[in-house]
Amino acid sequence: MSDLVDAELIKLRSTRLLWGIVGTTIVISLLSTAIPILSGSLDEKTGRSLFESQRNLLANGAAAGLFMFILGLSGVTSEFRFGTVTPTFLAVPDRRQVMVAKAIAYGTVAVLLTASTIAVCAAVGLPLMVSTDLDIVVEIHDVIALTVGGIASALLMTLIAVGLGAAVRSTVAVLVGMVALLVVVLPLLNSVSDTAGQYLPLDTAARVAGVAAEGPSQFLSGLILAGYAALALAVGLLLLERRDVT
Repeated sequence: MSDLVDAELIKLRSTRLLWGIVGTTIVISLLSTAIPILSGSLDEKTGRSLFESQRNLLANGAAAGLFMFILGLSGVTSEFRFGTVTPTFLAVPDRRQVMVAKAIAYGTVAVLLTASTIAVCAAVGLPLMVSTDLDIVVEIHDVIALTVGGIASALLMTLIAVGLGAAVRSTVAVLVGMVALLVVVLPLLNSVSDTAGQYLPLDTAARVAGVAAEGPSQFLSGLILAGYAALALAVGLLLLERRDVT
């Protein structure tokens, strides 16, 4: 299994998409952290306290979860599109092992990228707050909670992407489905119940990362998101074992 995971990591490192995702995530997170502080608008956001603003600012690193979802989805579906998954299945006929290896490889990258991005945001954001004479009201346990939540959110969203990629095998189809979920399904759910949309994956992932407060607690949201991840992986594995590669 370790050799299979290493092979998946090598494939990941050899793709330009990975490094594009890494660079984009860090740049966007840094800009989202530095600009509000340097512009002096951090404590002027309507309806937010200084604590909420600073907490959300330091949680910008959790944006890695969204980019890792794209990476996991594109990485898996592109293997089916270009046929590069065929040699893997010939070398390892047990598709369950291949699925587990992909989940471990992409999950590892998600954890490392999210942890690094959050650390960079904190390393830049906190000194900037001090240099601009801004009182720092977030405490170390808040930073730890944001870090753990951000990593967990990114990891689970990545596992969802791997499962969806194996099940659907089309990046466009999944993205269209996500747009339909946001544009059609979410408004319909909100018209029936104000809280129904809070249980969808994106809102749940935001609460796990600590960037949304409305709805279930961070811990319960984590369990819900873990359920989505388990379901996506199970469906992906089931369809992967039953369908032909080509």
